[in-house]
Amino acid sequence: MSFTETVPVAQDPVDEAGVPKLQVGSSKVREFDVAAVAAVPDGEVCGVEVNGRTIALCRLGDEVFALSGTCSYHPIPLDGATLEGEVLTCQWYGAQFDIRTGESVFLRSVTALATYPTSVRDGRVFVRLPVEPARSASNSWVGAER
Repeated sequence: MSFTETVPVAQDPVDEAGVPKLQVGSSKVREFDVAAVAAVPDGEVCGVEVNGRTIALCRLGDEVFALSGTCSYHPIPLDGATLEGEVLTCQWYGAQFDIRTGESVFLRSVTALATYPTSVRDGRVFVRLPVEPARSASNSWVGAER
C-alpha cells in the first residue's frame, strides 16, 4: 500500500512563555503529526507531504523512520519504493538506502537521503522537520532535497 497525503502546517509549538519548544542549533524545527501508524503497513514505504517537503515513511515493527521522499540518484518520488529489512529500494533506478541513516548502500557515490527524527504516540506518527520548507529537487541526476 502507498499513499500521498498533505499534512496541514500547524502553528509553532510554544511553551508557557511563548518560546518555541523545538530548536536544533540555530535552525528551528517543528513536530508534525503526519499519519496514523496503521496507515504505514509494516515493511512498506508510504509518502506524505509536510510543510513543502516530501517524506517517505518506512515502518519496521514498532519503529517508523522518516527520510527524504525523493530519490537522490534521480529526483523521483520514493512513494511506492520497496523495503527489505532496513534497505529502501527506489522502484525506478534501483538506488538503495539504509532507512536508519539515509546512506546509499547501492552506490557510495549516490548522495545520502536526509533523515528526520520520529516518534510514535497514541497511534500517530510524528516527524520533526526544519521550519523552512525544503528546496525543490533539481533536474540533475544527483540533487534531491537535502
